[in-house]
Amino acid sequence: MVVDPSKGGAVNPKNDKQSKALEVPPGTWIWDGIADILEVDLFSQAWEVRHGAAMCLRELLKLQGKCGGMKGKSFPLLSVSSLNSY
Repeated sequence: MVVDPSKGGAVNPKNDKQSKALEVPPGTWIWDGIADILEVDLFSQAWEVRHGAAMCLRELLKLQGKCGGMKGKSFPLLSVSSLNSY
């Protein structure tokens, strides 16, 4: 409970709605929601937003990109072999 002295007593805090963009469903890449948000930011009118999104995507894909195409508990060797058989 939050006490607001201007209202003379205790008031209930507002419940902010949480964005579902950052929720990670089981079996998906944990950074998928962040990458989706950054992809949209690449088309922003502000150059600072575009630049920041590009820099962040570059680092994200450089460090975590090797797991980006995985689903569930698949292993990199299985993914490569299935890709080669395709």
